[in-house]
Amino acid sequence: MRVCTRIDTGELLESQFNDAAPLDTLIANAIAAGHSAEDVRGWVASEAEYQALLYPPPTLAGLKSAACTRIEAQRLTLEQAGVWINWPDGTRSKIQTRDERDWRNINGVASRGLARLTQNLTDEDWFRDADNVDHALLPSQALDLGYQASAAISIIARVAQAAKDAINADTVTTAEQVAAIEAGVVWP
Repeated sequence: MRVCTRIDTGELLESQFNDAAPLDTLIANAIAAGHSAEDVRGWVASEAEYQALLYPPPTLAGLKSAACTRIEAQRLTLEQAGVWINWPDGTRSKIQTRDERDWRNINGVASRGLARLTQNLTDEDWFRDADNVDHALLPSQALDLGYQASAAISIIARVAQAAKDAINADTVTTAEQVAAIEAGVVWP
């Protein structure tokens, strides 16, 4: 039998569960038997043991998952921050990629450019950058706008996926390795 002292009262308690059972199982069984969370707190031998149950040290799998979640969040942030475009007139500026609407605009101009190319049309289109500057685009230039934007996003996604794959590799066996890989990500 497991013998514990209640932290708050110092009262000795004898567990009805086998000592060989892990403490988290004992606590889960106690809660299932109708004990309150405060009662359950008394089932542990010390405050440190109780805190360890509340805040267990992260597992390697948990560390890997958390690192991948942070990488994915950074990927999304970068994808929505806009991308740099080299315009036909030699200038360079950012276009917005915040949401689906921005991508519909990008893809719409690129699709119109492709349609005009296939019909041998030379009508100009235009696209407004993040600084509210309009850029005139011939059909092939409109298609290139779509290519540049999607290529920039693709590079961000590839960096994120490579980092997540490296973190999840079977050869990564320590928290230090996970942290080093995450810290070493070089975003475009």
